[in-house]
Amino acid sequence: MTSTKTSLQEQSWLQSRQHSPEKLALARKALEEIRGGEKVFEAIRHHPLPGGEGYFGKSVLVAAYRQLVAQGEWEADPALLAKIRLKPMRTLSGVTTVTVLTKPYPCPGKCIFCPDDIRMPKSYLPDEPGAMRAVEHDFDPYAQVASRLAALTSVG
Repeated sequence: MTSTKTSLQEQSWLQSRQHSPEKLALARKALEEIRGGEKVFEAIRHHPLPGGEGYFGKSVLVAAYRQLVAQGEWEADPALLAKIRLKPMRTLSGVTTVTVLTKPYPCPGKCIFCPDDIRMPKSYLPDEPGAMRAVEHDFDPYAQVASRLAALTSVG
């Protein structure tokens, strides 16, 4: 039961990282509103996903913005990009941390508070984003870092 739940969580996590054409189209409409002075979250709320699936994330806004600039439809606007970035304070110091997990290895400790999932290194839960990324890349450190850097780049 636990592996099925984790597998579904991993699939959901992977799907959330993909930007469908429908999401990008909605994000373009929201970007037009944001350029017109609308607040970011208000513009997102004006464009819910079809079928009552909620709303698209700010990473979709950044992807749509980059697409518009790359296609030459819009001029680059650093102020707009700063406004739509997912977490602008994360790298304010110029330092970005990237989590890398090593393959699971037996731990001699029997700490009662430590998770003991056999697929994960000691003290990590399988549904944490860094742990999911590690499993996705078979605990390859280079692939984990490359994936995380790509994700950070995609959100601005």
